[in-house]
Amino acid sequence: MRYTPSPLLFFRSSRNLRRGYESTVQGMSRTWRISRFTLIEVIIAVSLLVTVMGVLFLGTGTVMSSWEQLESHARGFEDMLSLDRTLDVLLSNVIPFTWPDEELEGRPSMMFRGESGQTTFAYIHSFNRLEDGAIRSCRLMQEKNELVAYYCERPPFPEDLGSDKLRRSVLARNIHSVSFSYMDVEDDRITFIDDWEDRDYMPLAILIRVDWIDGASQNWLRRTAGTSYFERWGKWEQKNKESK
Repeated sequence: MRYTPSPLLFFRSSRNLRRGYESTVQGMSRTWRISRFTLIEVIIAVSLLVTVMGVLFLGTGTVMSSWEQLESHARGFEDMLSLDRTLDVLLSNVIPFTWPDEELEGRPSMMFRGESGQTTFAYIHSFNRLEDGAIRSCRLMQEKNELVAYYCERPPFPEDLGSDKLRRSVLARNIHSVSFSYMDVEDDRITFIDDWEDRDYMPLAILIRVDWIDGASQNWLRRTAGTSYFERWGKWEQKNKESK
């Protein structure tokens, strides 16, 4: 007996095949969608990571730069305080001191020389032994980009800065220029003189102006010690008022 397939069975098989095909296509489409979404997530994650790392890198660089600037300002402030203390010790203790001058045939001469670019003076210095004495002499001047001080323990102060009697000390660096002015009283008015010349008395005060390489500038004004030339007891009055 010959077998003849039923049309209904053929229809059911075709429908099953179609369903299987549609299921396969839908599965592939679903799988493709899932893969594409995962790639976008990876791209977004990498982008966020790069952004965060860039922000951290820039932040770290800014913090390091700020820290270096803070350290630089701190070092500059410490150097300024050290210079201020040194100038205060030197200039506030300047005293009138005479010593026999060989050029004047041994006659005593004031051991003070005030010029616009340098100054030489005697000052009171603390001591530990009586034989060391309490008077030192010093010269302040600029050498290249440094403010230096030459100290001499015994008078007179030598003209040769390479003398063994001198001790050199650097007070400040990165100096553009240094200028000295000296306070005097003329006609009951305070004036500042750049060159003290050959006056036989001490200035009331010494003004030092320091201009730094970075453009900043500072002034130090210190009253000298032992300058009673213009002092008087009682209330200060101008001569023209006293004469009336």
